[in-house]
Amino acid sequence: MYKVLLLDNEDLMRETLRCILDELEEITVIGEAASTDEALTWINVGDPDIIFLSIDNPGINIQNLCNYLKSDLRKHRVVLLMGIDSFSNRNKRVKIKADGFIRKPISKQHIIKSIGQHVPVHRSGRKSLEEMIDEFVSAVFQNDVRSIKNEWKKLAQLLISSCSHDVNSMGSIVETIVEKLEILSYKEGLFTGKEMKWKEKTRCVDKYTLESTMFDLLEELFAEMIEYKPTRKKKEIQSALHYIENNFHKGVTLEEVASHVHLSPFYLSKLFKKELNVNFVSYVTERKMERAKELLQSTDMPVLNIALELNYQEPNYFSKVFKKVTGMTPSDFRKTKEKGGNDALRKHHHIQNGKWYI
Repeated sequence: MYKVLLLDNEDLMRETLRCILDELEEITVIGEAASTDEALTWINVGDPDIIFLSIDNPGINIQNLCNYLKSDLRKHRVVLLMGIDSFSNRNKRVKIKADGFIRKPISKQHIIKSIGQHVPVHRSGRKSLEEMIDEFVSAVFQNDVRSIKNEWKKLAQLLISSCSHDVNSMGSIVETIVEKLEILSYKEGLFTGKEMKWKEKTRCVDKYTLESTMFDLLEELFAEMIEYKPTRKKKEIQSALHYIENNFHKGVTLEEVASHVHLSPFYLSKLFKKELNVNFVSYVTERKMERAKELLQSTDMPVLNIALELNYQEPNYFSKVFKKVTGMTPSDFRKTKEKGGNDALRKHHHIQNGKWYI
């Protein structure tokens, strides 16, 4: 069975297409959309094989939409529906690089011929949003905090691009993620006798709060993993990495981490070198510098404030360490990134560090 999505702002055109396609045994129309936002929700959730897309839809950037659909992640088949004026614009058609074109008014023969040209569709290497969510949730209980946060950033970006103007769709998808995480948490023996309240925390997320809200939830989950060690039987090094990821900005020490994973500092130090090919201090410093680069690039926080946020009480020492790791001072790093960045996306707020505000 091959899935088809119809994108046209005219109700009559979508109804005509559906009537024709409903007669074909191997085809099912999974949804109809009148706008880009509606279409992206269907695309990411339903994962259609073929998309019939009207090039005359006002307010839709056809080229950008097609580029997204034909990206390495997606690779959908796109058939453009074109009016008389748009059909004559050959240069525009070539630039868009769709898989096929049908001239309006459409006919049953043209639709059936187009379907025959584009199915069966090669589906390898393409994942639906549902599959990506399942993989992410499973990975949360198998990988370390750092890699999970990176995976969440990718998934969050996909959600934002798909549902940025549809809060209800985004909320529904986030609720699904939270439900899956809750179910697996209880299966793993976590949060026994506790009320998690994750749905309440994620109920009003939007494109501005999605990433940070889920980060908070993940930190709560990993903190529970660290505390609930006896029956989880996690690798010692993985438990240590969880704890470091949640606490490196506080100036975490080898002795502190060793205490939490019930190992001697000497043994943990040897374990770090063996498993990660780096010593404990270097690993923590690397995480601090990565966080520093994020703050320098994405906020307007003064260097002094960033140093305090990462538990460096001497800004000069922080700058010295940063330069040793990156080859440039924090200020030079920020200037370099500003040249190629978008200052409109920079966050203009300060982060509290204990009693310090800058």
